[in-house]
Amino acid sequence: VILCGPLYSALAERALAELGKKSRVHFKFSLRALIASIAKSALFLTLGLGIFAFSFVPLINIIALALTVMILAFDTMDYSFEAMDMDLKARFRYFSCHIPQWLGMSVSLALTLMVPGLTLLILPGAVVGAAMILDSEVALGSRASP
Repeated sequence: VILCGPLYSALAERALAELGKKSRVHFKFSLRALIASIAKSALFLTLGLGIFAFSFVPLINIIALALTVMILAFDTMDYSFEAMDMDLKARFRYFSCHIPQWLGMSVSLALTLMVPGLTLLILPGAVVGAAMILDSEVALGSRASP
């Protein structure tokens, strides 16, 4: 997935441009994006270690699985957040205001985990779908729109 990051970023920018959310497509590398990515990776690593520890406890392991796929859903949306130049706080605010929507996306991504390799094939579509969700939320006047 790390090697696909630039491709997913380009997909999100192109999808947002096609939807009319961005005026032009220009794939760029910025220091702000690097800092946000490092901060997000550190946070997810910390959460991941806790989730891994709780995954061995019966019944709590189901919650650990749900948190894991929620992180995966956030990661698919993060490429669109970056294309919209949202900072890390705005990304988490948007995510926290739309929990039910991301639970649905998490369930669909969790179902792809049942077939080995299917998630890798589905992720590009999930990134474009997340851009479409962001566009529809902003068009509806969401409370946490960018």
